[in-house]
Amino acid sequence: MYVITSKCVKCGTCSKGCPITPGCDGHTCRIQCGTGLVCPAGAIIEGETQYIITDRCIDCGRCAAFCPYGAIQPVLSPTTEADNNFMENELQNELENELPIKKLAVNT
Repeated sequence: MYVITSKCVKCGTCSKGCPITPGCDGHTCRIQCGTGLVCPAGAIIEGETQYIITDRCIDCGRCAAFCPYGAIQPVLSPTTEADNNFMENELQNELENELPIKKLAVNT
């Protein structure tokens, strides 16, 4: 799932047609340039102060990729965040312990 942060300036790039060709509705462009709609699921709606991503989101990430302000970020689930913390701790432990590296002899 993705969330639109307070960096949103309501430019509309995430919710409208093709970001490459201004004025395109996203359908014509898809055939011509291959880009098409930023959000193929129609999951982004306009709120009072910023756009909102609804539960129709299919997690494709196109909105985040096209947002010119970096206002759209993925939301990590608790499981994913815990996994990330575990891997970070493991890496830190390896760096702190400086495990010896075996050098292989190369016969020339």
